Amino acid sequence: AQKLEALGTLASGVAHDFNNILQALTGRVEIMARDQSLSQTTRGHIDKMRGSILRAGDLVTRMLSVSRAGEARLAILDLNQEIASLVEMLRHALPRMVRIRTDLAPDLAPIQGDANRLEQVVLNLAANARDAMPEGGELTFTTRNQRLDEAAARAAGLSPGDYVTLEVSDTGQGMDKLTMGRIFEPFFSTKAPGQGTGLGLYSVYGIIREHHGAVTCRSQPGEGTRFTMYFPPAAARPEPDQGQILACAPTGGGDQTLLLVDDEPEIMACYSEALAAQGYQVLQAATGEEALRRLDEPGRTIDLIVMDLNMPGMGGEKALRLIRERHPGVCIIVASGYQDR
Repeated sequence: AQKLEALGTLASGVAHDFNNILQALTGRVEIMARDQSLSQTTRGHIDKMRGSILRAGDLVTRMLSVSRAGEARLAILDLNQEIASLVEMLRHALPRMVRIRTDLAPDLAPIQGDANRLEQVVLNLAANARDAMPEGGELTFTTRNQRLDEAAARAAGLSPGDYVTLEVSDTGQGMDKLTMGRIFEPFFSTKAPGQGTGLGLYSVYGIIREHHGAVTCRSQPGEGTRFTMYFPPAAARPEPDQGQILACAPTGGGDQTLLLVDDEPEIMACYSEALAAQGYQVLQAATGEEALRRLDEPGRTIDLIVMDLNMPGMGGEKALRLIRERHPGVCIIVASGYQDR
């Protein structure tokens, strides 16, 4: 767990910087696509560039899935309902020789979960099970209410108490002890080169941690694999704080003055060029201090601020607080790679 936490911290830093590069590339590609004089061949190249950027963005998302706890958007969920819906989709997606079976507890307690993130967990595990059963087999989803005593909780890395469990088991090839010890490591894969990123189970681990739960695995060669995920029941935690929603007066046309606040020059240049092409007057600031100076200039009227939070100097969060104190009427859009902020 400590090793994965350290790797997650490293992945977070690398992925955030890489995401900034992708953001600048995305903007440039979209600006290029607006050129009506481009040939069909050139547009084809642009579409391929879009696809590559999207794949790279998906890779960043998977890396970040274990590096920032709290990213999941939690709401009360019926896990049985979510699994039943996903199973129907899997029946059409998996080969017919993979039989899908469900054993869902009728009295299952609700959980606090993010449906999209849990879908990612199920699809990753189903894909691994499919690959482990090349000649067919059985994939089973089981849900239960379970009370863990001190020994069982310690084995799962949890506190004793009540949990909702989801088991995903297959009758595939299974894994040896050496492989079992590495399955949650990022970029570890038993698949042939080019057939997997090695981030599937790494993502599963991180998503379950985001749900304040745990995941364990039992497997032996020739005897299949069983993943067990533990979730606290919804009653164990209060509803997540949805934050304050601030009203902002709408503006029309493209002649307003916008202030962009970001310390990434490429992102700033891309945004400025795109917005200026729409008729906006664009001002720039690389730090919170500079943004405040721009706002305080005599006779200056700024209609909208688009700002990042992760910046040098006072930082974006303090700058946001001071801007709202000094200029409560200005509209602000926060664009940050750190969703938990």
